[in-house]
Amino acid sequence: MKYFKSIWKPALLRTALLLFILNGSILNVIAQEPKLSINLNKVTIKQFFNEIQRKTDYTFSYREGILNNNKDVSISVHNKNLSEILKSVLDSKGLSFSIQAKSIVITQQLQTSTQSFTLKGKVTNSEGEPLIGVTVLAKNSKNGTATDFDGNFSIRINDKNTSLQFTYVGYKQENVQIKNHKFITVIMEEDSHMLNEVVAVGYGVMRKSDLTGSVVRVGSKDISNIPTVRLDQALTGKASGVHITNTSGEPGAGTNILIRGGNSISASNEPLYVIDGFIGAGDLNLIDPNDIESVEILKDAAATSIYGARGANGVVIVTTKRGTEGRNNVTVNTYIGVQHIAKRLEMINAREYAEMLNQQDVSVNQEPSIENPSIYGKGTDWQNEILRMALMQNYQIAASGGNKDSRYYLSISMFDQEGVIKNSGIRRYQTRLNLDRKIGKNINIGANFQFSYSQRKPNLVSLGGFDYQSSALATPPTMGIYNEDGSYAADSPSRVVSNKIDNVVAQLNERKKQEKAASVYAGIFADWEAIKGLKFKTFLGLNASNNKTSEYKPSSLPTMIQNKVKGEAWINQGDSYSILWENTVNYMKEIAKSHHLTVLGGYTLQTSRSEGLSLYGKNFTNDLLDWNNLSDAETKTRLIGSSASEWAIISYLGRINYSVLDRYLVTVTGRYDGSSRLGKDNRFAFFPSVAVAWRLSEEKFMKRFSKLDNLKIRASYGLSGNQDIALYQTLPLMKQQNVILTDIPQVGYIPDRLGNDKLKWETTAQFDFGIEASFFKSRLNIEFDTYTKRTRDLLLDVEFPYTSGFKNGFMNVGKISNRGVELMIRSTNIVTKDFSWTTEFNIARNKNKVVALGPDKDFEYTFRPGLGTHPYSWLKVGQPVGAFYGYIMDGIYRTREQIEAGNEPNASLGQKIYRDINGDGVITIEDQTTIGDPNPDFFGGLNNTFTYKNFTLNVFLQGTYGNDILSGGDFLYATVDPRFVNQYKRVKNFWSLDNPNAEYPKLYSNDEYQPSTYMIHNGSHLKIKSVSLYYNLPVKKWKRNKVISEFQCYITGTNLFTFTSYKGYDPEVNTGTEGGYKVYSANVLRGMDFTAYPSARTFTFGIKLTL
Repeated sequence: MKYFKSIWKPALLRTALLLFILNGSILNVIAQEPKLSINLNKVTIKQFFNEIQRKTDYTFSYREGILNNNKDVSISVHNKNLSEILKSVLDSKGLSFSIQAKSIVITQQLQTSTQSFTLKGKVTNSEGEPLIGVTVLAKNSKNGTATDFDGNFSIRINDKNTSLQFTYVGYKQENVQIKNHKFITVIMEEDSHMLNEVVAVGYGVMRKSDLTGSVVRVGSKDISNIPTVRLDQALTGKASGVHITNTSGEPGAGTNILIRGGNSISASNEPLYVIDGFIGAGDLNLIDPNDIESVEILKDAAATSIYGARGANGVVIVTTKRGTEGRNNVTVNTYIGVQHIAKRLEMINAREYAEMLNQQDVSVNQEPSIENPSIYGKGTDWQNEILRMALMQNYQIAASGGNKDSRYYLSISMFDQEGVIKNSGIRRYQTRLNLDRKIGKNINIGANFQFSYSQRKPNLVSLGGFDYQSSALATPPTMGIYNEDGSYAADSPSRVVSNKIDNVVAQLNERKKQEKAASVYAGIFADWEAIKGLKFKTFLGLNASNNKTSEYKPSSLPTMIQNKVKGEAWINQGDSYSILWENTVNYMKEIAKSHHLTVLGGYTLQTSRSEGLSLYGKNFTNDLLDWNNLSDAETKTRLIGSSASEWAIISYLGRINYSVLDRYLVTVTGRYDGSSRLGKDNRFAFFPSVAVAWRLSEEKFMKRFSKLDNLKIRASYGLSGNQDIALYQTLPLMKQQNVILTDIPQVGYIPDRLGNDKLKWETTAQFDFGIEASFFKSRLNIEFDTYTKRTRDLLLDVEFPYTSGFKNGFMNVGKISNRGVELMIRSTNIVTKDFSWTTEFNIARNKNKVVALGPDKDFEYTFRPGLGTHPYSWLKVGQPVGAFYGYIMDGIYRTREQIEAGNEPNASLGQKIYRDINGDGVITIEDQTTIGDPNPDFFGGLNNTFTYKNFTLNVFLQGTYGNDILSGGDFLYATVDPRFVNQYKRVKNFWSLDNPNAEYPKLYSNDEYQPSTYMIHNGSHLKIKSVSLYYNLPVKKWKRNKVISEFQCYITGTNLFTFTSYKGYDPEVNTGTEGGYKVYSANVLRGMDFTAYPSARTFTFGIKLTL
């Protein structure tokens, strides 16, 4: 015992000492564990280990095969313990670690194959965008789920060795092994171009395959390949059923857009624009097309009725770019180009003009005006004096990126375009910031901000329009620019009217006008997923703008000298704002196996206010300060005006989408709107729609058609409205009247317009039937639609009898119908390793007709655009809106026998022959009828894209067939009457006794601007709208390149060539609106060409660099 005791005590002491040393060593190791700061995004687990090794003296040990090469590690920590960092990353991967001295040993977590756990994940497409409604199934199990609004899913796993199956229409099936993962990210590969598209449908997005309505999507590539200041110009010919015509070629000029024809006469026919959720947002001049991600055009009632009272003319939803999770990118996109007029009109030169003028004088027994025409050569080319080679340039820098919680997109740009007419152009500065932030697991917030500022120099020179006496085409080539004393030549070209004019060079050099516009758009939103599938969203937006137009006519202008006016100035300024507040709730659930239900409900409120100020004065001390010193104007000439207006609209909306087995689809939509514009008893109206679709390709009996990928038929019917008329039409209006009472000037007010408190909505009912099909692994995609629309209760500005004491007022009268078909084809024609060829083709036909006019009987309305006293267009039941009105010309009287057999016994040889429509033997106004239709029979576009290795060639054609053009220039420059204005060179072939078979009538046939088929021309055309060649430099093969991810050079030509028989500047015209008549102009006076600002042919070179 003593022996054991003697040994036990020293051993115990030694053991205690050893434990103490070991304990101290362990404590020392723990105490010395380093703290690290690490920021990594989408790296592999090995790269994560390397970063720790770089920052510490620790090394890693692990068995080969337990680590994967997925770039799914993202971590951002500051001053955290190494153990905490390792645990946060390794736990989700089913890995454990132990720290032994300076070595970290990695092992797999112990887990039995039968242990149950919850697996979470996210499903996206190749662009990083979340996929909604992806079916997730665990193999060998009944467990399944679907992804939510953000692409997230959660599923219970009973066996870690199983795999998950991901299926989604339009994408290839994905099978993913679970292993020890607790969170997985799945990127699904596209299998079908048409089916995989996610499109905006108003208050949400949907898969293209789930749509029951007619929606067309135009992507950013299709928009950005045409250099232009305006989005609407870039859409021309890109979407079936959308007819876009330019009102002018002037920089910044708008377009006329009709989606499935025009529905109204007095109210607007323009579609509703929704930009980043803001309804009716902004001037399209103030949006940079390079910032746009996509444009969705909603065409049928199933798609548009969610916008109720404002959706009858179609809806254009513009979505701007946002940041995506992943790498931070900086993109520089810049181009510079030149423009010149695509076509010049040939006018007779000075010698020819002098000869024709003398012939005119002789024909009416007068002495020749010009003694010796042979002394003249070509004379002054007035077109050449005002036209130029113009520059265009654009510079944009954009930065985007983010992580799983935050995303951003920031851009700044400058666009500058000179006009092909001197001293005209536009310059725009713009910046945009879009932010998204995820807070916790179920809250997302975001903001959109845009500021734009533009300066525009409007064209002040008349090329050949309504101000014809001082236009470039009208001015005789015999007239010089300056007199001998250096003053401007100012004699009127008219030999009938004696007055001074401002020749076009004088107008260019002396007149000044500028338009300034600033716009601010700000929107904030938040959404909260309260429970799985139930999401609340609120949005608050503000759109504010300021516009100022200033103009000055100096005293040096010849007309000002003649009228003894010492300068004249105008300033018009407007401020407006609109506030939109929207609240929606969206619920999505699989209520039974393969039965998916989505329900949307919402409330919106929008209000707007505008204020205007106008100032005028003339007779200034000098011209030095232009419009900047109106107080210097003569006191009695000063005029001041101001105005204010406001409106509001309140709405309740709802939509139900129900699908069964991913093949039977039903959508029910409704919106209840109330507008301050309408009568107090008719302010509210309900606009419902219902749509159904059947995906036949998902039926078992269709599986034998192996080449068929998708076949869907759909039908819809619904109502939508229009209330876009001038404000306060329900109220009786007064106007200011200056009177003199007891020799003292007084200001009074008199009735001006009779109000109508019974005004209600225009309502458009539309039925649509469509077929969508995809073949050959989606290499061929076809979409066909046929539709019929009828608009009732037209908001028509009716003329009242003079006995009423009022000129006109609004009433709900009349009906208009539109019927049409649309076809869109997308095909991938060739695909090889180095070469591919794709085609996009669309064509549409719309027939428009006036069904009824007037409350008790059918009225006929005639309209003129401002030249002469004769109407050019009319509204008549059974005829299309905008039909041209006039006489039918049956040739020229070439023989006396024709005159004797005709209806104009006093006619002379060489005069036009007009048809006696009513057969009464005389030519009167009763013989006027429909002489043309500005609406095309067909219109569309064809886009081909060829790719060979790093080269891409894009060729876009656009055209119309069957439309007529009323050439207003023919009223002036084809009258064969040089006493008023210069003439087209082609009219040299006019009738005379020496030229009896001539094409044109005799000199001066005294028509007094009577419209006839003489002025009607075939406007059919096919235009090579754009050709673009791109080259992508192989930056990824550059050995030393670690910065540049994309480097593209490109050259683009637009308006390259037009195939047409039309002899004017451009058959793509609609300038009848310039001289408009009341509010009808844009809707009724279509297809008129008064030789306004011509379109330009443009060549640009650019680079796009992504870092």
